[in-house]
Amino acid sequence: MTNTFTKLGVVFVLLGTVAVLGPAFGITSLTADRAVQVNAAETPATAYLGIDEIESKDDIYRDCIDTRSGSFCYRYQNSDIITLENNADTSFDDVTVKVKSVDGADNSILKVANNNDFSGLDSTDQPQSVELECGPGSGSADDTEVTLVIDGSGSTISVREATYTAEGIWFDCMDDGNSGDGPASEDPIPITDPTIDLELVDGSPESRSPDGLGRQVDSEVQFDITNGGSDVTITGISISEAGDADYLEKTARGWDPDGDEVQITGGGSDGSLNRDGRLLVGPEAQRYDLDEQATIESSENATVELKRFYEERQWSSEHDMSGKTVTLVLYTDLDHPDYQGKTPVEVTFSLPA
Repeated sequence: MTNTFTKLGVVFVLLGTVAVLGPAFGITSLTADRAVQVNAAETPATAYLGIDEIESKDDIYRDCIDTRSGSFCYRYQNSDIITLENNADTSFDDVTVKVKSVDGADNSILKVANNNDFSGLDSTDQPQSVELECGPGSGSADDTEVTLVIDGSGSTISVREATYTAEGIWFDCMDDGNSGDGPASEDPIPITDPTIDLELVDGSPESRSPDGLGRQVDSEVQFDITNGGSDVTITGISISEAGDADYLEKTARGWDPDGDEVQITGGGSDGSLNRDGRLLVGPEAQRYDLDEQATIESSENATVELKRFYEERQWSSEHDMSGKTVTLVLYTDLDHPDYQGKTPVEVTFSLPA
């Protein structure tokens, strides 16, 4: 069940036995298979996961300029929005916070900047601030509302899809050149599903170093898929996991020429994608439509090439994909009853070390 925080938010805490630090409406423990609503806004000090909104918020902005190689963003400001506090006598091993919606704008225009800070949220920790920053694309708003969705888990405690709506948020995000053509699918069909005629070719995924650059980092990935049914058209791609990579980009850098980030060849009609900006990878992934759609004919194999993965946390250095796991979605015209000819097919594989 999804429960909604506004100014009177509640958290559902499930699983195991949990003691709280102080009374929460007279409830001092939770037992297995029992769900209890705990008010998190009126009494943040006694809720199992305390949520407190920050009243004095900073403006959120990003200033960018267009260059020959794409957008260059040079000035940023983020803002703390809420704080999270563990009031249970047990640790949350993992807590994630995402932007669910932005009133009057696309929900991708803002994102959580510091999700890594919430792992291991312990009852002895000070309240942890949730910080928002500009996401991909552009947009602005004055005094708007942002709804966050919160998940947390520990050995004996769980919070699932709780939401909180914060008010009074101002943002002005100039275009960073990374916005996609739509949100990534949240419910793709695995390529292993028997209703899907496509199949990952065993042993085909591999990572490699860019051709002719004399580098040792295997920042490029390729794999083969085969089509056991009727002709299939590939229209787009999103990449939700690629090791620790943050984005895919094949933009001119010094002696390194511009080129296609995605190429699909050999199955009939070749397809490609060449963007001025980056293809975001991971939780912020969006759907990017191919410039040239690819067709994989019946009984044919196609090779999908991804060039090349970067890790922004390492000063935008190329990310070594050896031994990493990749999860991506290919958007197709497969006729599936749940998708009306726009079927997202999820492909997952591990690369050789």
